[in-house]
Amino acid sequence: MIKKNSVTAYALTVITPYKFLLIIGLVASCCYGLIDALLIWFIKPLLDDGFIAKNIQFIYKIPVFLFCIFTCRALTAYVAQYTLAKVSYQAAAQLKEHLFKKLLSYPATIYENKPAAEFMTKISFKTTALATSMSEALSMIMRECVTIIGLLIVMFMASPLLTCLYLMSVPLSIAVFTFIGKKARTFHEQVHRSLEEKNNHLQEVIQGHLVVKSFGSHFFEMKKFKALVMNHLFYELKEARVLAQGSAFIQFIGGLVIMSIIYLSTTTGRTTLSGGDFTCLVTAILALLRPVKQLSKVNELWQKAITNAKSLLELEDYPQEMHKHQEEKNFYKPHQPAALSFVDVSFHYGQGDHREILSHISFELEPGQTVAIVGPSGGGKSTLVSLVPRLYDYQGSIFLDGQDIQQLPLAYLRKKTALVSQHIILFNDTIAANIAYGHDNIDWIAVKKAAQLAFSSDFIEQLPQGYLTLLGPKGYRLSGGQRQRIALARAFYKQAPLLILDEATSALDSESEDQIQRALSSLMAQSSTLVIAHRLSTIMNAHKILVIDKGRLIEQGTHNELIRQQGFYAQLYQQTLPEENLP
Repeated sequence: MIKKNSVTAYALTVITPYKFLLIIGLVASCCYGLIDALLIWFIKPLLDDGFIAKNIQFIYKIPVFLFCIFTCRALTAYVAQYTLAKVSYQAAAQLKEHLFKKLLSYPATIYENKPAAEFMTKISFKTTALATSMSEALSMIMRECVTIIGLLIVMFMASPLLTCLYLMSVPLSIAVFTFIGKKARTFHEQVHRSLEEKNNHLQEVIQGHLVVKSFGSHFFEMKKFKALVMNHLFYELKEARVLAQGSAFIQFIGGLVIMSIIYLSTTTGRTTLSGGDFTCLVTAILALLRPVKQLSKVNELWQKAITNAKSLLELEDYPQEMHKHQEEKNFYKPHQPAALSFVDVSFHYGQGDHREILSHISFELEPGQTVAIVGPSGGGKSTLVSLVPRLYDYQGSIFLDGQDIQQLPLAYLRKKTALVSQHIILFNDTIAANIAYGHDNIDWIAVKKAAQLAFSSDFIEQLPQGYLTLLGPKGYRLSGGQRQRIALARAFYKQAPLLILDEATSALDSESEDQIQRALSSLMAQSSTLVIAHRLSTIMNAHKILVIDKGRLIEQGTHNELIRQQGFYAQLYQQTLPEENLP
């Protein structure tokens, strides 16, 4: 449960780094409010000395006075609007960078348990909404409060008695503000939740458009989306109605007070006001309706800011990957194939799910060797290899070159490994940038060499823009096999001491896969390889084969040794014999 004071403090810390600009903007806003009050005060001398007394000297000064007043008003409006907008945009930009840095440090379990649309909505939109709401709310509070104080002074100068009558309505207005604020905050939170649900569904449909089309589910998805839209609209209208009720009630109270003051002012013997005093008093009361109404909007802005801050605090509170702060040079070793060993490693996802996905796994991968992992689907093979770059927390010990990977800096560890998953992710950038991913300066010789090793140079060079071809979102302009070759080229470019292939050739035909296997053979001289294979023919020459079933290591050895054991691997081999034409 997030404490309210911590949410408020977080909201304020978003804009406090820009306090110098903020102070300038707030001072300009205050000056703007004072000028508005000064204009109302000017009505009294304008009527008494100008229209009634016909004071010629005063009349000649009126244009000069008004020119100076409106010039100052325009300048203060410009300074206030620009500086506060600059504070909002700079604060939002810094907050986006800060949260994106947090996002990059989340463990894999956070990404798996939270929809991507939630992160996108919070980082892209709620950061801007928070910063803008905070700066606008502070500006409005300062400007309108100064305006109200200035107008009250003007009213006291005209009639202290009638001003006191007006002030009797203030406690009731405050009570209404408090009540409306609580209800508005509740509905605003529901508006945000319904918006996230709608965005999550929209993202799923966009990403799964082929499934939607192939199953003819247009009307089904339209019905679901319409329900989510109507739910969001319901809470938006609830929030709008509460805010409108509060604003209307405040204006109604103000109207009653004005009615009473006009009655008392015009009743014989009750008050003695000049025409200028009376006009100034009534105009000030009418002018007070605007800042009072604006203050009701301040309440709305403040509630939105608190709601957004509460939502963003959830991102702040998510656990981070454990980063060691030792210098990477302390772990530097010349580039050579890595040694890897698992010692009694177990794993479960946690968060109420205590099923063991991996149970007491132990094996060794010697430098320059290839260890293959086979077994039924869902047995834990992909989870096993994902533990090496510490994508998940685990029990037991994993050693890379004799060092416990829990003690290694994550940046160093992941620099030593190259993972090619069965789920290929390419970025909306050029082919060259995707191959050299993570490097600011592209080594074009290395890019082309990596593409040749992955047997992708032929189709790349046939493209109109070659290596500078933009791939589009997720690389949709390439076929599945082409995307997989680019991913392999990316791993070859990295030249990591440990290469991890998670069914990395599953989208390739047999001929292409044979070519990739020959390329991998040349790469193994400088890298150790941990490979999950869907075709046994590709791993028969591995130095060691691990058989994983239901999270347990049930067999390990060379191909010939496992065949002689006549165990699970031998059965799997016999089943795939007709499919792969194995010897």
